[in-house]
Amino acid sequence: MTKLIQTLKHYIDFRLLLNEDYLLRTERNPSYSLRAYARDLEVSVSQLSKVLNRKSVFSESTGVHILKKLGLWEEDPEYAKKLVLNDLSKTHDEFISHQNYLRSKMVGHGFLPNEKKDDVIKSVENFLFYGFVVKFNSLSKVLEICNKIGLDSEKVQKAKEALFTKGYIAISDDRVEITDRSFFIERHDELYLHHSNFNHFISEKILEKKYLDKPDSDGKGAILGLDENTAVELKSYIDHFFRGLYRIANKTTVSSKILLISTSSVGWNLDEVSVDSKDCGPLNNQAHDEPNVGPH
Repeated sequence: MTKLIQTLKHYIDFRLLLNEDYLLRTERNPSYSLRAYARDLEVSVSQLSKVLNRKSVFSESTGVHILKKLGLWEEDPEYAKKLVLNDLSKTHDEFISHQNYLRSKMVGHGFLPNEKKDDVIKSVENFLFYGFVVKFNSLSKVLEICNKIGLDSEKVQKAKEALFTKGYIAISDDRVEITDRSFFIERHDELYLHHSNFNHFISEKILEKKYLDKPDSDGKGAILGLDENTAVELKSYIDHFFRGLYRIANKTTVSSKILLISTSSVGWNLDEVSVDSKDCGPLNNQAHDEPNVGPH
């Protein structure tokens, strides 16, 4: 089978890796079915379907076989084995042990450390300017969009100069293009502040509109009650969600809309909170389906 997954270490959930790989293959061949995927992996289609729907798990030997078929096993056999064993954990402690190992070794999508360039991660303007250059190769078009969404022109010029000086973009007359795609690093102290500023920028733009009109402007909030396992699963789904957004965007031929999307979450361990069980019932998970401005 052709290797389509960039690296094994983008994943801490074997099921999401399989789902991602299957979606990539259907993008290349729209007629590619789950039955064909099962055939290529040399597993039964019924079991594959159950695994993808979290109703079953593959045995260790089958999981290893699948990763070898996908061309991912040799990248890091120990990481690959932990990824398979994670779903086979018999105790909570065993599950946490596998998760801790995977998290310590995983690599975020597009997050590659570079000490000589990381100081570029300083502002929303840098992030947005770079993102617009990814989509458009016209400098005048990028500057026009920056102006349209209300970015400070002086800060935009500084962002352009910083990205050019650090070798992230190349400029020739009106043509601008990306020369280095390793723009961010993972778990950088300043990244969290940068993300917070990006969320704040989006919220400000929603408030400026004074209305919410899908998909031009949309806000959603949710309060979730989770346990250790579902909290980890939710994180994997958020990662999967953003990879899905990129797949949708890559289908675009001519861009007529620019959407800014960000997701943030913060949690507390209730084991550390004094709560009288007689004073409250189980947490009621709620998410707003209608547009709203709130914590998100």
